Amino acid sequence: MATKNNNNKKPATTAKKVKVDHSDWITMYNDGFSTGDIAKKVGKSQPNVRMYLVRHGVKMRTGKETVALKKQKTSATESKGEKS
Repeated sequence: MATKNNNNKKPATTAKKVKVDHSDWITMYNDGFSTGDIAKKVGKSQPNVRMYLVRHGVKMRTGKETVALKKQKTSATESKGEKS
């Protein structure tokens, strides 16, 4: 009698599935986080985060807006350091 070869086994996964509240992604982006920053925090890809935001009506920042935001963050950090 021949034994069945079970080659249909699912591969073992090492990452645990974490429930992510996608509305937090919108809040984070509107608070100044980049799509890349959000992706790192939630364990998703940057294109996945961007696609979700666009599909939910979030206006993506332009290059000029991104540069201005980074300058604003940098100057806020520097001025905090000067107060001590």
